[in-house]
Amino acid sequence: NPHLAAQINSSWFYMLSSVRADWPWGISEGGIGSEAYNGMVFWSDGVMDGPVVAALNAPISDSLLAYRLARLPAAQSIAALNGFRGAYWPWQSAVTGFERSCGNVSIALNQSGKPPSGCYWMHEIHVSADVALSFRLGYYRKALNKTFLREAAYPVVSATADFYASRATVSSDPSKNWTLLGVIGPDEHSYIVDSNTYTNAAAAATMAFAATAAAALGESPASLPEWRDKAGRMLIPTARYCKNWPNASVTGCPTEEVVTIHPQYAGYHGQDINQADVALLQWPLHLPMSPEIAAADLDYYAVRSSGRDTKGFFTGDSSVSIAYLFLGGHRNEAEQQLGLAFHHMLGPFNIWSETDPTVAANNSTGNLNFLTGAGGFLENIVFGYGGVQYTPEGLSLSPSLPPYNVTSLTLRGLNFADGALRAVINASHLCLAQTAGTTPLYLTQGVSGASGGLASPVPRWPAVATLPLRPVTISTAQQVRLRNVPLPSFDTVSPSRASRAPSALLESPEPRPKYLLFSPNNSPGDCSNTTDWVAVLEGVRSTLAAAGPLPKDGDEWAFGVHLLFNILNCDEHTLVTMTTQILKAAEKTGMPVFLGWDPQVWWDHRPDLWNWFDPTLPGYDPANRDNVEWDGWPSNPGSEPLKISWLNWGRQLRMAPAQNIHAPRVVAATHRALRAVSRVVGAWWGGASVSDHRLLAGIKLGCEAGIGWQTWYYPSGNKIYEAHPNTSKFDPTFGPNHTAPPDPPTWGLAQIGFGAAVAAGLKRTGGLDNVDVQMLTRWYLGNLTRVAVGAGVPSSVLFTHYGGTLVTHPGGTPTMPYDAGALPELGLGISVYLTPVGSVPSFRAVAGRAEGWGAVEFGL
Repeated sequence: NPHLAAQINSSWFYMLSSVRADWPWGISEGGIGSEAYNGMVFWSDGVMDGPVVAALNAPISDSLLAYRLARLPAAQSIAALNGFRGAYWPWQSAVTGFERSCGNVSIALNQSGKPPSGCYWMHEIHVSADVALSFRLGYYRKALNKTFLREAAYPVVSATADFYASRATVSSDPSKNWTLLGVIGPDEHSYIVDSNTYTNAAAAATMAFAATAAAALGESPASLPEWRDKAGRMLIPTARYCKNWPNASVTGCPTEEVVTIHPQYAGYHGQDINQADVALLQWPLHLPMSPEIAAADLDYYAVRSSGRDTKGFFTGDSSVSIAYLFLGGHRNEAEQQLGLAFHHMLGPFNIWSETDPTVAANNSTGNLNFLTGAGGFLENIVFGYGGVQYTPEGLSLSPSLPPYNVTSLTLRGLNFADGALRAVINASHLCLAQTAGTTPLYLTQGVSGASGGLASPVPRWPAVATLPLRPVTISTAQQVRLRNVPLPSFDTVSPSRASRAPSALLESPEPRPKYLLFSPNNSPGDCSNTTDWVAVLEGVRSTLAAAGPLPKDGDEWAFGVHLLFNILNCDEHTLVTMTTQILKAAEKTGMPVFLGWDPQVWWDHRPDLWNWFDPTLPGYDPANRDNVEWDGWPSNPGSEPLKISWLNWGRQLRMAPAQNIHAPRVVAATHRALRAVSRVVGAWWGGASVSDHRLLAGIKLGCEAGIGWQTWYYPSGNKIYEAHPNTSKFDPTFGPNHTAPPDPPTWGLAQIGFGAAVAAGLKRTGGLDNVDVQMLTRWYLGNLTRVAVGAGVPSSVLFTHYGGTLVTHPGGTPTMPYDAGALPELGLGISVYLTPVGSVPSFRAVAGRAEGWGAVEFGL
């Protein structure tokens, strides 16, 4: 629907035109397009505008939160001036953060219901909860980021909870619950009332979240018991009303017309109102209630507000349609409410007006460029029809298509954790992909927020997870574990600095030189406890010294020795002994070493893992077919596990079958070996002096890791092997064409990777493209990283080495998707041939996100 798309995009355009990520001054009702409300910041930045920005533009959302956080001291001063604890947020805020609707006065606020002279609007204390709960949304959007919670959310929320705790009084009704007296709810035309239901519920949510945040941070403030008590016993009344009568009496009301609802406030008599505060209980508060009361609330208040025969404002009314959609089974009612929005858009550019100018009683459009209305409308699209909800469990979607013959809805840049997702909704499916960010994400599908089901990875764009159109939850590994849902084996990567405890094993703040590394003649298959590593290192030193002066300690550059080992070809005892000897040799000679640990390419000594096909050879086990790659989907007739693969290291070699890098038994064996050598390095690093840390130039995980790059498979390779199992004389020799376009990543040979895709849970049908291979490799390298760091290797010396080169095909696109190697906090190791590294834009973009980069294999 191009017309609806224009209305949606123009509304978003007007909002983006009025806020900036680098200018944290909040968002006003009229933005920069009008002088509406004198450019003040109201409650809408927490309820109408803020949530949309949080979902679609993380940097600007952070800017809105920064505006409020910077004015926390002012809110605390307002509370103190009025005799309360905590932070009392102003109804109208500007530069100082003090109440602007009172002029320059901060006057004590009594609780009797009398407005203090000149400060009437300070009774709208729900704004304090609206501010606080915007930080709760930020915490959920950031996937429970403890740094954000500690430094931003908790200071605001705890201070606001203290305000409500000190403001609450015991109600006069028989329940004797806590309540808030003398308040103005979002429906300002109801004026000052007691026990406004939305204000009470929002205050309770604020105090409850403050208690939750304190527990998450290990805090025990003196107010904690009071928060919990008053949050749990805040008055949220229900009452019986006659559905179609304009009063509170049910005497004589037909039985079928009697409904139980939440009254707008204490003493509400069923009269028409300007907007339905009660609808806000369902969105954005998501207050638990029975479906019967939820539906009754919406039906009862919809005919008493929001209609064109009332005031025609489109502010809190926008929540009604969202609540109908979350409730389910009320699409017609939701569409009727959504339709009210279009009376507030003025052509031809869809400029928002605060009031409906076609209603005679209005006589005008009210304030123009009314961003609060635009925000409420966009909330209908994102949170209503998109079904977006941020919770402690993750980002949930309960999607459906908007009306008006819409066939597809695309949400671009949907923010979550440290990145974003792309969601495409059509009549039958939801398509999801991660488009930005480094945090691995997982999805479970079923009932929104359910704890059942298996986690599976969210693909990176342009790969897409195509799911049936039903609720889905996207979570980080931490959130999945909190729900007791199984994770795939590749669930985590190196911990980010923000979440990592300071440790000498995980951080290396001392300056390090750049290294130029030289390789002696050790084979990656060599495993020996008898090698004289001192002699090896001294031999390299002597060769270099003969060519010219060697670098001195403290120089910008240092020479080192690169030693490459395939850790699956060595038994654990040999690995540990050899690594220990190498580090001691580095200490003795003063020659830095760079250790390459490759568990993938050379594994010919492990027939116990790959021999599924020849009972005459050691290690035979038919179950090993799961440990090797396949030439098609394992479930497809005619697909076969590989019996052989090929490699070109100066000449073409026959190799053991290409490894399924995500097969559980392969992963277990790899991690066992990697953990053994990592513990040696971790112990050495922890005991070495800072000056000796320079002797470990780095550790490279993987050796051109990937699928189909180092070891490849000729078409009908198994038949070639079966015809000539003992000689390579008749093997093809044309090898991969690395100047061919990289998608799909076959380079002119047979495609493999199907075994890894199935084992990793990526997909089981369809094709494998370059991004699929990149993802599988990224997860593989991330898992190696997790094991190495967990066993004590400092992340500052780790590099990952993804398979590929900077050679480009005639179209100019690099054959290597570098992003697979750019794991958080690690160096990016690459192979460089022919093309100057700095000339490739995709490399420069990815290298800029890594700790550093190294040409770990260099050819000219």
